[in-house]
Amino acid sequence: MKTSHKVTILILLQLFILNGLFVFRESNEDFYKDRQLWNRGQFKGGPFDFIKLYYSHVSDEAYYYEWSTIVLGKSFEPHYPSFGIRESIRNFFFEKPKLRIPYQDIEFEYPPLIIVPILAARFISYDYLSYTRALAGIITLAYLGILWMIYSLWRQIPQNERLSWPTLLSLSLASMLALGNLYVTRLDVFPSLLYLLALYTFLKGRYYQSAIWIVVGFFTKGYSILLAPLFCLFLLYQKKYRELLISSGLIIFLLVGIFIVLGWLTQGQYLDIFRFQVSRGIQIESLYALIPYLSHLLFGIPIHISFNYSFQIAMPHIEVILKLSQIIPLLLFSFLYVLFWRDLKRMQEAGKNPPVLWVIESSLILVFAFIITFKVLSPQFLIWLTPLIFLANPRRKKYLFSIFISLLILTQVIWPNFYMLLERAHPLGVLLLSIRNLGLVILFIWLLLERKERVKFQ
Repeated sequence: MKTSHKVTILILLQLFILNGLFVFRESNEDFYKDRQLWNRGQFKGGPFDFIKLYYSHVSDEAYYYEWSTIVLGKSFEPHYPSFGIRESIRNFFFEKPKLRIPYQDIEFEYPPLIIVPILAARFISYDYLSYTRALAGIITLAYLGILWMIYSLWRQIPQNERLSWPTLLSLSLASMLALGNLYVTRLDVFPSLLYLLALYTFLKGRYYQSAIWIVVGFFTKGYSILLAPLFCLFLLYQKKYRELLISSGLIIFLLVGIFIVLGWLTQGQYLDIFRFQVSRGIQIESLYALIPYLSHLLFGIPIHISFNYSFQIAMPHIEVILKLSQIIPLLLFSFLYVLFWRDLKRMQEAGKNPPVLWVIESSLILVFAFIITFKVLSPQFLIWLTPLIFLANPRRKKYLFSIFISLLILTQVIWPNFYMLLERAHPLGVLLLSIRNLGLVILFIWLLLERKERVKFQ
């Protein structure tokens, strides 16, 4: 089969998964009824009925639908189950529909640019099911943008240091199936696209555009700001002091200016939400949560799990772990930026320019470091790594990529299938989480060591 035909089939399969398989579901009303039958062992149907039930579990997209319906002043369809609506917006369900300002009139815990796809999907839909399909369609456009960015970066890597394009697409397809419909029930393809745009424009020498994309990405999910120090080091190494000064100033000016404007427009409510996000507790899926979990299971130390936007875990002296969650990222990122600078100096001494793959892998390592050291590790964060990770060039690609996809599968096993085990601190749930999180740490160290060896012999 020709390469072009393989590529076409692989892309069409991904489009089908996003817009067919992952939105093949029931309405919330029917799902609650069928789930009760399932829990009693009375649910009957063919294979497609079971698939539909599996993908119908109520997730964040239901919240997006409810929130956007209230914000836009639209009406819910008859018999929409109000008991499933989040506590923070349930009262609005019974009020007269009218336009509302996010953050000011109604709570919203996400960054402001995430509002755009949420409202756009509701604007063109008429009920919950049509909303899921509209949102999946908008997400698909962003995902196609990601594939285009990955392809553009892939073309800049020497042929002997990259996978074939069909192989990379196949791994992306496998990742999508492994992680499940988090792709269309969460919105993490958007910050991923902006991260790649910042990386691509920087490599093309469009430094000011890259600075803008970093800021735009920050207001979808904050991790794009990690690229700023890396790019500053690169410009400093190249002695492009003017570009360094303007790019840094542009990022600072836009960040400060947008914060001021958002604070003014929302009468300070956005700043309150931002401060809340910064001060959040330890989420039960993070690496830090393994400390109270294991302390509870091994030594009987009491723990408490509560819900506040996500499930958080507490125990005696939890402030020590919270302090660790502040110190460890600071130490790790300081180490990484020093390591990057040392790499640049060593390549300079050897009279060589940093290869494109070095910049790409450095960007990948920064995302990975954020995921494993942040006190919140939601399952959809792993979307940030795909398909960027498949541009890396470790010596044992098959093993590394196989382990990565296995960890994605394990993530889907935990969420949503065994998530209740984590909420109850069940030993099996803690074991699954420990394997997944320690596996991510091992992959991170693996990538770091592989890259170190490659720079050594560059």
